[in-house]
This record gives sequence, structure tokens and C-alpha cells, in this order.
Amino acid sequence: MLLLKSLVIGMGVLIVLGMALLAWGLYHKTGKQEEPASLSSVAPPIAAPMMTFGDVPVDLGQGCTIKTVIPDGSRLWLHLEGTAAQCQRVLAIDLTNGRTLGSVGPLQP
Repeated sequence: MLLLKSLVIGMGVLIVLGMALLAWGLYHKTGKQEEPASLSSVAPPIAAPMMTFGDVPVDLGQGCTIKTVIPDGSRLWLHLEGTAAQCQRVLAIDLTNGRTLGSVGPLQP
């Protein structure tokens, strides 16, 4: 009977120690923040060879100007601005063939 009692007490102590170690490990794991990679350690993107397609006419509309140009992979986003309602839009252009994919802007009445 003494052997069984010692075994139960020993197992209980092991369970308590295991739970304490688990809690300690989780606390230390969540407390560490990963440092962001420095710009020097990030590999530069590999540029794929781009096919040429010549000059691409883009219909901006009367009085519209290009506010921002954002390259995004194989697409080019043009943010247009101007006084006319048709100028307040964003154009998407495919860089592989120079085709205008579409535009996003306010609804026309």
C-alpha cells in the first residue's frame, strides 16, 4: 500500500512539474517578438524579361492628369485626377501586352 501511495504522489508531482514547464515555455515563446529582416538580408526580386510592345495610347480624357503610377507585377495602376467626373478613376494596364484591363471610378449618372 505504501508503494502505491508513493507512486501516486510521484506521478502527481510529475504532472504538476510538467504543467509548470509547459506554462513557462508558452510564456517565453509568446514574449519574444521576431525582429523584422533588415533590407540588406532580403534578396532582391528576380526580374523576368519583359516583352516590348511599343507605345500604348491611354485615353485619359479632357483635363485629366496622372496623379500616381503604381507597378504591381505584370500590371500598372494609374491613378487619374482632374476636374471632370470622368477623371476620378484608376486605370489598370497589362504590362505584358500594353492592353488596358479596365478602370475603377465613380458611377456616371
